[in-house]
Amino acid sequence: MLHLPHQQGRQRADGDQQRCDEAADARVWRSLGATVEVLDAIETQERTGAGSYAGSLFVPAGGAVHPVKLLHGLISSARALGLQLFTGVRALSVQRSGGKWTVDTAGGRIHCDKALICTNARSPELFADLEASIVPLHVCQVATRPLDPAQRANLIRQGQSLS
Repeated sequence: MLHLPHQQGRQRADGDQQRCDEAADARVWRSLGATVEVLDAIETQERTGAGSYAGSLFVPAGGAVHPVKLLHGLISSARALGLQLFTGVRALSVQRSGGKWTVDTAGGRIHCDKALICTNARSPELFADLEASIVPLHVCQVATRPLDPAQRANLIRQGQSLS
């Protein structure tokens, strides 16, 4: 079974005072039944350790996922259920007939009852309908050199994710 650690919440901060309308976003979240907190610049700095934000929205039920750990947990769980995993195999064609799947690869043909499509969302030659449904998402991440303990001491002390 896949074990997920307790989430410490998600905090979305905004550095632009002109764009910072966390209260409007909070109303939307609350209309959907979510618990959220709107934090001003001082509260945001107290929780994150970063003084450059105009404000933030904190969602206690939010969190973050470590993608590699999630992948390994899913693989482990799938194998424990007896599923067979084919990696590094390019699918040349995928057909469904009579409730069964047939996947043709350069290494041979695979027959199965169920197939999981893991193509990083891009496989127009195999799944044109899926390709047409993709909405591009442009993400930016920033990494620093490792921080020493003194630098880390005041950053995100409550363990929440920050975006």
